[in-house]
Amino acid sequence: MKKTKQRVPRKDLRNGCSRTQFYFSPKDLLTARSNITLQKDCFIECRFHDPKFQVKHPSGYQFRKRLNGFTTLAELKEAAVVYRSEMERLLDDYHYNPITQKYMVDESSELNPDTDFKSALQKARLHLSGSDKHLNEVRIAINRFEKGIDEMNYSYINISTVKIWHIVNTLDHLKLGPSYFNKFRQYLKDIFKILVQRGCIENNPVREIDKRKVIPKIREIISDEKLPYIDKFLKERHYSFFRYKEIFYRSGSRSSELFRIQKKHVNIEKHEYVIQIQKGSYYKWVTKAINIGSLKYWKELCELCTSEDDYIFSEGLVPGNYSISPSRITHRWSKYVKNTDNIKDENGNVIPITEDFYSWKYLYLDKLDQIQNSSNVIPIDFNIAQTAASHTTDKTTSIYTVGRSKRQLEFLKNIEVG
Repeated sequence: MKKTKQRVPRKDLRNGCSRTQFYFSPKDLLTARSNITLQKDCFIECRFHDPKFQVKHPSGYQFRKRLNGFTTLAELKEAAVVYRSEMERLLDDYHYNPITQKYMVDESSELNPDTDFKSALQKARLHLSGSDKHLNEVRIAINRFEKGIDEMNYSYINISTVKIWHIVNTLDHLKLGPSYFNKFRQYLKDIFKILVQRGCIENNPVREIDKRKVIPKIREIISDEKLPYIDKFLKERHYSFFRYKEIFYRSGSRSSELFRIQKKHVNIEKHEYVIQIQKGSYYKWVTKAINIGSLKYWKELCELCTSEDDYIFSEGLVPGNYSISPSRITHRWSKYVKNTDNIKDENGNVIPITEDFYSWKYLYLDKLDQIQNSSNVIPIDFNIAQTAASHTTDKTTSIYTVGRSKRQLEFLKNIEVG
């Protein structure tokens, strides 16, 4: 009767891999008493099985550590025990694959406490909600953070064992500026919130990481002296861009928001339009006023629409059936305004423009804030700049109203206190 070959018991590992128990050669290495053992080819080994390499290694890959060069039998035995422990930890706890010589990531689709650090971040990231732009920014940040994990040798860590110092050390290693550090911190905080909710880790370690202080840059605002020359040049040479600028300037909105507007979102009779604000995972529909100064340009665009589903700003900044990227505005401004010698005064002198296009928003909100502080008619509880920009707090609006502190300073100079 033919004997059936008995299967060697294996320990299951990540991604369908497995290993046999470790064994020594010679078998009696740990109990040997003769120094003759020192002269033999001693080693410790297990058979590592990876289903992806079943054809190349049908009997398993020999994961071996030789034990040669020791002068005493006691040293040999001690080293054998230490090496066995290290090799077991490398395969079982660190999920090392000796065939590929890499730490294995979790290829399953489910999140669990044993998912490796990097895989857990990527899988949890897919559960985030937000605008396409926000989600893409998160993806880029997490990919960069993953490189830091590799460089810090944290790739083997299971998500359930991640501590605050793993994250802080990795962020420090990336050498991020304060602004980017705070963004990475927020992205990681949102991802770990998902991991906590799915039972992968007990607490959110990112919550205890402090934000870094960001020193805001002083943004240049287009001066009143330059305004008429820029307007004249754009109106004569690039009318569609001029028209967009007029609408953007008096909207208090961002280009990404304006570029999502379709004709069905505009009510010319009421001088209103609805806009979707997307900031991170925050979505909100807001009704905004069409300023009297830009009303005629809204009318022009609506008359050019052939369908209620037309986007107000499509290719060429005219109505069309698809939305374009907000980056087009930055490119146009650089090409037509910042990098040109065609904007001149009455004497033919070139007027250099160094301000960014977004400074129009700063200029508009700052002018509204100025009107607010010089008017006796506007109610004290109605912040017109904050309302125009759809900001939830005046703290956000104050970032744009850059002339406010100067106006407040001038006010203090002239106030009389008895």
